[in-house]
Amino acid sequence: MNTLLIATNLLFAQDKIIVEYSYRNSFDISTAIDDHSLNLYKNSNEKIHYYTLTIDNNEAIFEDIQRLDNSQEEEKPVISGPIGKSYINLITREKLYEVDYLGKYIIKDSIDVVEWKITRERGTHLGYETKKATYKNENLEYEAWFVPNLPLKFGPSGYGELPGLIVKFTQYFHFNKGRHKRTYIADKISIDPKLKIIKPSKGKVISQKEFNTIVAAHSKKQEDIENNKVNTKID
Repeated sequence: MNTLLIATNLLFAQDKIIVEYSYRNSFDISTAIDDHSLNLYKNSNEKIHYYTLTIDNNEAIFEDIQRLDNSQEEEKPVISGPIGKSYINLITREKLYEVDYLGKYIIKDSIDVVEWKITRERGTHLGYETKKATYKNENLEYEAWFVPNLPLKFGPSGYGELPGLIVKFTQYFHFNKGRHKRTYIADKISIDPKLKIIKPSKGKVISQKEFNTIVAAHSKKQEDIENNKVNTKID
């Protein structure tokens, strides 16, 4: 099916589509503070991650897809992005994120408001005309390319609310005196008139603050266990 035909079909069924994304990290390895962080940065920069964004009108689910490749024969530590499944509803402003951490949880939050600035820059991606939008604060920078002819206010990793589907999204962030980035790129857009979004329901619903408390408590418990082991050896 050629690009023109796909585009024509999307105009008639553009509220039910599946977008396949890939993303890569690009860490500034010159800011690594030791051999461990250097290897972590290098391994993360080499690995490609895959996600799907399923859209049904005003609802969407973004989830990671595990793909096996030759690089996975030897498991290496990497820094990854979102893992699991996140749900967004533009009408209720609701955002849910499934987490399996000492039990199954559903983190409930509201959609972040991003004050996008749409620029005059234009481009093309997968045969579609795109426009560029940016956002910047003290710690983060976003760069998004969206398709005005696909008026779906979604994008990768929960970002969106632009007048068109985001097909390329780059997040710049700062730590350890370095400027690093993570880039999501849409590899394929397809339609599925029969698809239906199933809202996550398996797990205890908690807030982000409550989940952070659970993680902090578990981390402290693990730290106490490790300290007790050291003290026992010393004694």
